[in-house]
Amino acid sequence: MAAARLKASKALKAEDWEGCEEALGEALALDTHNPGLYLSRAYVRLKQDRTTRSLQDSGKAISLEPRSPRGYHRYARTLCQERRFSEAAASFVQVRGRALP
Repeated sequence: MAAARLKASKALKAEDWEGCEEALGEALALDTHNPGLYLSRAYVRLKQDRTTRSLQDSGKAISLEPRSPRGYHRYARTLCQERRFSEAAASFVQVRGRALP
């Protein structure tokens, strides 16, 4: 998994969104319970305007770590990109009162 994460990191720095998404997919194939990997892939997918996929990854991160505000924040940012502002506001409200792990 370390090799896939390193590959993803290099691709992210180069703004190679396709390469980064692929590497994160490889890492997730090895560790399906890592919310950070899902959030990273959600970010990359958002950068590619793949909002449906970004929402799926953000939702998975929330289901794995419901007390963390990071998944709700990424979910809300994606909803904003889709111009679904009332839903985004509800997700941002979920962020309030949640402590970072």
